[in-house]
Amino acid sequence: MRATHRSSLPGALIIVCCTGTVWGQAPKLKYDFKPGRHYGYDLTIVIDTKDFVETRTGYSLFRVESAGEDRIGMLHRGELAPRRKEKPGGRRDWGPVHINASPSYMNIDRQGKLLASQFAESLDYVLGLFETLAIEHLPEKPQNQWVWENELEFVESSSFSGTNVGGGLTPKRKATERSEYSIEQDSGDLVRVRKKYTMESGAGIRGMSHVDIKGGGTFLFSRREGIVSELDMKYEVLTRNDGDSETVTAQVNCRRMDPSKLNRMVADLEDQWKRNSGVLFEELPKTALKPGERTQLLRDLRSSDLAKQEAAVERLLCSPADETTEDIGDALGAIVSNSKSLAARVKAAKALKTWVSPTAVAALTEAVDDRGYFPGAPIDSGHPLSRAAMETLGAIGTEEAARGLCRWMEDYPKEIAPVLISVGPAAEIPVAELLAGGSLASEWACTILTEIGTIRSTLPLVLESTSGQARRDAAATLEAIAKREGMTVDEMVAKAEREFPETLPVTAAGLADYRVWTDASGSFTVEAHMLSFSSDMVKLKTRSGKTIDVPINRLSQADRDSLKSQRTASVEAFQSRPRDTQLVGGSGGSEFRHVGRNNQHVLGLLCWASKWEGKPAVILHMAIFDRGRPAGGGVLMSRQDYAIGALKVTGGDLVTSVQVVYMRIKPDGRLDPSDCYEDDVVGDPAGKTPVVIGGTGAPVIGIHGRRGAVLDAVGLVTLGK
Repeated sequence: MRATHRSSLPGALIIVCCTGTVWGQAPKLKYDFKPGRHYGYDLTIVIDTKDFVETRTGYSLFRVESAGEDRIGMLHRGELAPRRKEKPGGRRDWGPVHINASPSYMNIDRQGKLLASQFAESLDYVLGLFETLAIEHLPEKPQNQWVWENELEFVESSSFSGTNVGGGLTPKRKATERSEYSIEQDSGDLVRVRKKYTMESGAGIRGMSHVDIKGGGTFLFSRREGIVSELDMKYEVLTRNDGDSETVTAQVNCRRMDPSKLNRMVADLEDQWKRNSGVLFEELPKTALKPGERTQLLRDLRSSDLAKQEAAVERLLCSPADETTEDIGDALGAIVSNSKSLAARVKAAKALKTWVSPTAVAALTEAVDDRGYFPGAPIDSGHPLSRAAMETLGAIGTEEAARGLCRWMEDYPKEIAPVLISVGPAAEIPVAELLAGGSLASEWACTILTEIGTIRSTLPLVLESTSGQARRDAAATLEAIAKREGMTVDEMVAKAEREFPETLPVTAAGLADYRVWTDASGSFTVEAHMLSFSSDMVKLKTRSGKTIDVPINRLSQADRDSLKSQRTASVEAFQSRPRDTQLVGGSGGSEFRHVGRNNQHVLGLLCWASKWEGKPAVILHMAIFDRGRPAGGGVLMSRQDYAIGALKVTGGDLVTSVQVVYMRIKPDGRLDPSDCYEDDVVGDPAGKTPVVIGGTGAPVIGIHGRRGAVLDAVGLVTLGK
C-alpha cells in the first residue's frame, strides 16, 4: 500500500457530551507542563501489513520553553529506530526508515489543541505528528464524556518518507476525524480515559486511495503532573484503490520515561551540544602551542579530512594567540566559509576571536546569515554558526567588523543590536551610516546610538530627525547624546559642523557611478565607486566587490578636487535641510506632518474657523502645493509668484487663530520678507498678541503640529536656515 502522511486543518472542535454526566463528579483535566523542565516518553509503534511487520522503538523528548495561561511552548526532538520482519511472499519496498526528528517547536493550549508548529515531523499511515503522539485532547470543563472533531489533509507516496506534510506537488486528500472520549476510572491523581477513534477520507479521486481508520484504546492522565503518563492505542487503516483494498494495523504505546534515563539523555544531549558548539573547549584552560605544533595544525586546517580539520580547530580554541595570527586566521576563515561540517564551522568562528585575520572578517560576515542548527541544541541557542559569527565580530571590535554586523541589521536586529552596543565607539560610524537606510535599520540605529553615540553621530542624526522615517527616535537620540556630552542639541550641532563635517553622508550623486581612481604618481589606477570618505581616507568598492581604503593624500589632484566638491555638496545639502519651527498651541492631539514632494513651496492652506466647548478654535486640514484647487470653502491661496512665508498664531490649550503671511518667491527659491502681504485672520485672537512662526525668508515646504477634532498646535517646516 501507499504510505500516508497528514496535517491538521484549522477548525478542530471539542464537543462536550452532557448526557449521562453529573457536574462536580467529573475531574478537571488540563496539561500543566512546567517551564524549563524536560519530559520524556519511551515509544513503541508496531505496523502490521500484508508484506511485513515493522517495530519502531524510540523516544520523544520535550523541553518546555514557556507556559502561559492558555499557551504552552515546547521544543521537541525524538527518534524512532525500525526493525522489520518480512512476511513470506511479501513485496519488498525501499525498506524501513530511521526517523531522527530535527528539533521542532510547537504551541498547545491547556486542553492539548495544537496551536502552532514549526519543522513538525509527520508519521506515515495517518498516525499524525511525531510531536503529538503523547498528547490527547481534553475537555475545557470537567466532563465524563467529550468528543473532538477535526478536518485534516493527507498525502500518499509509494514509499515512506519522514519529510513534512504537504510539500511539493503531491496531491492532498481531505478527511474528517472524530475522537470520542469517556472517563473509565478516576483514582484521584490518575484518570484512565478510553478513546474511540474514526477517520474517513472524502470521495475517491482517480489513482488515489480512499482511507478509513478506526480504533482506539486508553491513556492514563496524571492530574498531579498534568501530563499523559501512559498511552496504548490500536488502529486499523483500511485503504481502497481501484477495486483493491488492504488493511494495516498500527499499535502505539507510550510510557513516561524513567527519571534516571531522562536525566542521562538530557545530560548526553547537552554534552553533545557543548562539544559541537565549541563551548566545551572554550571552558578549558588555555595552553600555548608546542614547538612544531603550529605547522601541523595549519596542515590539518587545510586538510580535506574533516576529523583532522575539526581536531585542529578544537586545539586552537584552547590556545592563546602567538605573534602571527593571520595565516591561521585565514585558514579558519576558509573553514567557516567552506567546511562540510557545521560543528567545524561553528568552532572555527569562535576560534577567530583569538586568531583573527582581515580576510576572516568577510567570512564571518557571510556566516551571520547561516540558518543551520544542531539536533541537541537548546532552542534559546539560536542558529549556532550565525550566533558564533555575531559574537566573534563583536569580540574583534573593529570598525570593519561592526560594518559586517550592520549589513544584516534589517534581517536580525534583535540579535545584532546588543552586539554592536558591546562594541562601543568602533561601531558608531557604521551604525550612523544605517540612518540613511530603510525605516527598520534607522530605527535600530537610533536605539544603538542612544547608548554609544557621541558628537560624531550628530549630523547624520540631525538629517534623520528632520526628514527621515525615524524622526522622533532620532530627535530623542540627539537629546540623549547631548546630555551625555554636557551641551544643548544646538551647541552640539554647531560643534559637529565645525569639527566633523566628514560625518555628513555623501550625496547620492557622489556614490552612484564607477569611475577610475588614480594615485598621485599616476602609476596606479582602480575602477571603483565611493562608499564613504573622511578627512584623511576614502573607502572604495571595486567591481569585484572588494573594499579598499585609500589615504586621500595619495590620490591624484583630480581625485582630491572631486572629493572636495563632494564634501562641499554634502555641507550645502546639510545646511539646506528641512527644519521644523517651534509649535504654537497646546500639548494635546495627535501628531501630523504634511510636506510636499521635491521641497515644493506651500502655496496655501485648507483652513477654517470653528468652536470647541464654546471657545474659538481652528480646523487646519492640509497644506496646498499647487494652484489647481478652486477658491472658497476654507481655501487660503497665495497670489501668483508668492508662497506662504510665515504664520501669525494665537493659542493656549488650542490654536484660536491663524493668519497667513505670503512672500514673493525669489529666483533662487528663497522668499523675500520685504515683499509680502497678509490674508484674513481665521478664528478669533480674543485680544491676544500673535506669535510669528517663520518669516526669515527660508522656503516653507510643509506644516506640522498636533490636532484632533480641531487644531491643538501648529508649526512650519522650512528649508535651510
